[in-house]
Amino acid sequence: MNIFNQEHQEIFQCNNCMIFTNIIKTKFYYSVICLHRICEPCIKKVFNKENPFYICKLCEKKHEIKDFNEKTRDEIYFEYDMKARKKVMTVYDHSNKA
Repeated sequence: MNIFNQEHQEIFQCNNCMIFTNIIKTKFYYSVICLHRICEPCIKKVFNKENPFYICKLCEKKHEIKDFNEKTRDEIYFEYDMKARKKVMTVYDHSNKA
């Protein structure tokens, strides 16, 4: 959930601890698997040598630390879209040359 506070700063909710926080104070990481976000304190708590995996509390998908990055959900969607467009153009280009 995204909301705005009085200074019009966006506030996010961590999908692990469910705490709302200002994005300026806390860094968020998005899963490339399920696109759910987790705050930096939770990332540090969840991933360690004894536990290299995390189960998303919202969708119950299994994640590794490499599955999270600082890109926003929109940036991830944009990358997915660009990859799909490249695949379509590759197929389209091959069909035109034949």
